[in-house]
Amino acid sequence: MVESLAGMSDLQTILIVIGVLIIVAVIVINWWQEKRFHQQAQAEFSTAHSDILLENSKPEEPKFDFSKRYDEKVDPTMDHFEETALTMDVIEPTFKTASAKPLDLRFEDTEHHADAPQVEDDLTTFAEQSHEVEALPAVAKPVQHDDIKAIFDEVFSNPGKTIASYQQSRVGQYESEAEAIEEVSTADTTFKLPAMLDANIDVTAILHLNAPMTVSAIDQTLSSLQAGYDKPLFINVLGPNQQWSLLNDATLDLPVTAMACSLQLADRAGALSAQDFQRFESAINSINKALNASLEWHGAEDVLGNAAALDAFCIEVDQSIGFHLGQAENGAFTGTKLRGLAEAQGLTLSADGSFKYFGAAQEPSEHAQPAFIMTNREDHPFSIEMLRSSVVKGVSFQLEIPRVKQCGEEFSHMVQVARRMEVGLNAAMVDDNNKLLGDAQIDKIRQHLKAIDVAMRNRSIEPGSDSALRLFS
Repeated sequence: MVESLAGMSDLQTILIVIGVLIIVAVIVINWWQEKRFHQQAQAEFSTAHSDILLENSKPEEPKFDFSKRYDEKVDPTMDHFEETALTMDVIEPTFKTASAKPLDLRFEDTEHHADAPQVEDDLTTFAEQSHEVEALPAVAKPVQHDDIKAIFDEVFSNPGKTIASYQQSRVGQYESEAEAIEEVSTADTTFKLPAMLDANIDVTAILHLNAPMTVSAIDQTLSSLQAGYDKPLFINVLGPNQQWSLLNDATLDLPVTAMACSLQLADRAGALSAQDFQRFESAINSINKALNASLEWHGAEDVLGNAAALDAFCIEVDQSIGFHLGQAENGAFTGTKLRGLAEAQGLTLSADGSFKYFGAAQEPSEHAQPAFIMTNREDHPFSIEMLRSSVVKGVSFQLEIPRVKQCGEEFSHMVQVARRMEVGLNAAMVDDNNKLLGDAQIDKIRQHLKAIDVAMRNRSIEPGSDSALRLFS
């Protein structure tokens, strides 16, 4: 070993020594750092801190970091904060002299004493705010802190009263705002057309009167508007209760604030003509001028074009579906038996010579809309005398799709009634060509009916609705 060391050159020896020194230095540095970290950790965590929630003893050196949140005289940034806070006042409460009763702060049991001169200023400030010290030497404070102190004194001395007064003021403000909003809402009520009118089938002129006028006062002015049109004309008046009523149904002394004059665009006789619309428009302008009213049109854009399109649509969907019961091998059936079976199925003989089914939802009447009808196939109206003394070769069942609500269900019921009468009369259910109708043919009719129903609803015209009854009449 000695010989090997002696055989090494000086350079190799120096390198070995340097390597050893580096290793030793690393070990020493690591040991020193580890020791320092242990000392710091011991200093940080070994000291026991008192729990202010559980400890009732008086600390020897209390700290007042909490008080500095309310009063920091030497910090200019805090002064800036306090000035800003004063400018963000929501209400202006009336401040009274703070009560001397100490505030029971549940989160702070520590008592602050005046025998610590190094914190006298901070102690005085916090004591005045929390009222936990009854008497302390007065400390001169800048003028800008007085308002802040007064606010804290008022809040901490009687917080319930301050909060209650604040809430009361806000409630009063909210009530005033609600009343104002209610007044605006009342004055700005959305103007609605009469329920009987439909923007899809009517062109309407609204005349807003500057002052209420009785029906008797405006009836003469409207006389030029009430006759001579090929299409239905409706005049509604708006009473003081904000309810629309037809002019003919209103009393003569009813105060009127607005009028709605409407002309139907189409019916089964065709579309509204250009001549009728021009005359209607001219009459409305004359009435508006005579009454010094404010005119508002609804549905007046391309009136004639809309009328033509509506008429074309009505022609497309104005369809009736039906079938017949004809005599079979047993020949014609007696009128008496026919009447008995029809009435047993809920059909009623009407004055027009047809049997009508009104459904369970409505009673038979002059103005009621039947779901379907049964007529004499030979075009001779039914009557009691005729049925009593004659035989019938065939009857026809018919349903007008646009005029019937829930037309799919009513069609199914019509088929059911016809099947029962077919059995009772020993008749046969046939189409217009006297071909027997089976379930497959009935299903095809039902699908066609559904297609028309969907088309009308897509046009915002519900089958059987008031609008549909006006269009298809």
